[in-house]
Parts: sequence; structure tokens; C-alpha cells
Amino acid sequence: MTKKSFIPTAILITLGLSGCDQPEGAAQEAPHVAELNVAIQDLDEDQARMAEEYIVDLLNEQQDDAPPHGPDSLGVEEPKPQASWSHTTAWTSEEYPPVNCQSNSLMTGADCNGGYCDNYRLYCGYVSKAPFLHYWSPWFSNETPTRYCNGKYDWVSGVACNGSNCDNLSIECSSIYDSKRASCKWTDWHSEEQGIMFFPYNYYAIGIQCSGGKCDNKRYRICRMYF
Repeated sequence: MTKKSFIPTAILITLGLSGCDQPEGAAQEAPHVAELNVAIQDLDEDQARMAEEYIVDLLNEQQDDAPPHGPDSLGVEEPKPQASWSHTTAWTSEEYPPVNCQSNSLMTGADCNGGYCDNYRLYCGYVSKAPFLHYWSPWFSNETPTRYCNGKYDWVSGVACNGSNCDNLSIECSSIYDSKRASCKWTDWHSEEQGIMFFPYNYYAIGIQCSGGKCDNKRYRICRMYF
């Protein structure tokens, strides 16, 4: 079966999508959900069709204050907190480019330093399936404090900064086909005073919330992943 390294041009025109670039530093605005920047792995014809349908559904998702998708509990014992990371990203801030986890990995912890959590990096853990789609969220900060990866298969895999002391954030979301969410919850608040924050084993972020001036404090909506 013929492999495709892109969604057909007709689909890009229909959806109003343009390329697969991530935000490039503070000067470039993060794309709105309705203008997603999409990156697609090699797809066969059936996968390309599935990706098209998924993107259409994603564009129809409404951003609101309710955490999207995923039960709060499956009636199973919570795993004990432990580091499940495999690597870190580089540091980012408003003067540095966006950062994201390596292929086949997602956000599983965070670290920051400097006033107002100025410099920021992710801890990343590998997953068993490769993402088939990536996109960036709109910018958000303490004035509009919460941003989620809205698609049912979507998880946080990168972050970009804009404004003084990384005041505004954009998150990169990666879609892992057939992944499911369970035992979703908020972490404690985190800033430079707390040092590194690790999520429990097999938990990955689906959203970030800000509080305090310049998004000083952050907490993470995390869920256990299963297939």
C-alpha cells in the first residue's frame, strides 16, 4: 500500500491548515485552534482518512473550563509517585525557541528557575505508540489561565513562551491514536521554589493552568494513559 507523508492538499484547503511549523520564538503568535499547524507522520491511505476525520472533530471541539475527556477513576489503585521520565527538553523562555519532547514521548514532569518561573523545561517519558498529529494551542496566561489538549487522543508534548518572564504560554499537543485517559486529576501548584515536579508513573499532562503574575505558578491536569 502506498505510503503518504502528508495529508492530501484537498484536505489542507478544506481545513484551512498551513504547514507543520511550530511557533518560532516570542514574535510569532501561536495558532488558534481553528488554524491548527499540523504535522503528520507517514500515513497509509486508511490512516490518512482517519487523521482527516480526527482533525475535523478537533476543529469542532469547544475550549471551556471543563477538563476534556477521561474518567476521574476506573476503580483501580493509584500508582505511587515516581519518576517515569527518559529525558528533558532544553530550557525555554521568551528569548528562546519552543521546546518539545523527542519522538514517541510526552510531558511527564516540569522544572523552572528564575523569577516568575522565567526559564522552563519539560521532563519527558516515552510511550509505546508514535503520535500521528501535532498542533500548538493559543497563547494563555493568568488572565485566561487554563489550556487543554482538547482531542480525545491528545497529550502535552511541548511548550513555547512569549512576553516578559515567560508570561504567556502555548502548549504543543500530540495525538496518540487509540490512547485512553483514566484517573485524571490536578497536580499541586508548581514554581521555581518547588524544584522539579514529577508526575506519577504512566501519567502524562493533558493541560496546564496558571496563577499569579506572569503565570508564576502552574499546575497540570494529568491522566493515566492506557490502550
